[in-house]
Amino acid sequence: LKIKKMSASELCKMLYQRDLLTLYSNVNIVLRIFLCIMVSNCSGERSFSVLRRVNNYLRSTQSSDVNYALALLCIEAELNIKTDYNYIINEFAAQKSRKVTILKIKYM
Repeated sequence: LKIKKMSASELCKMLYQRDLLTLYSNVNIVLRIFLCIMVSNCSGERSFSVLRRVNNYLRSTQSSDVNYALALLCIEAELNIKTDYNYIINEFAAQKSRKVTILKIKYM
């Protein structure tokens, strides 16, 4: 009998693939809870870590709204990397542009 070491996610996948959910329903529930807790715990710790760094850097010289916005930017760094800032700047400029052409005159 060969025993293979499996991670929790591999064990959960195996239960689904072999249709053993009814036989091991409690094991399935425990595995899903275990897998969810780790992710939520890590993301929460990362958020507090970033907020602590931002607060230490700024030393409360700015309002808490600014601290919150900066912390959110640091936490969502992956989204910031993918964002096309030129598109955002052009859209903002187009909306804020108030120039109206009234009369075009060509000088020779």
